[in-house]
Amino acid sequence: MSYRKNPISKILQNVVATTANGAALDCSEYSALGVQITGITSATITWEVSNDEANWVGILGAPSTTGTGALTATANGLYIFDVSAIKAFRARISTHATGTIYVTAFMKM
Repeated sequence: MSYRKNPISKILQNVVATTANGAALDCSEYSALGVQITGITSATITWEVSNDEANWVGILGAPSTTGTGALTATANGLYIFDVSAIKAFRARISTHATGTIYVTAFMKM
């Protein structure tokens, strides 16, 4: 019998109206990540990953509508990531002019 980690959901940014790093998500036992953004009107979310949770670098996220990877998001939507070799993920609000942003993540094996 193999061990299978249950899917999880986590809030990364909770009704934020300023720039913010947000919560880091432990991805070490998962391979797929979906992130949903709501509330953006004029802001940029930068997708970042780290294997030591001190040094963060960009990761490509693909919008579910186009499948074309990007390091940032400027619109509401669902974005898909491969996190199979990643320890931690965050959705950093790197610029903000207007909007109250909510970002949730869902991970599974």
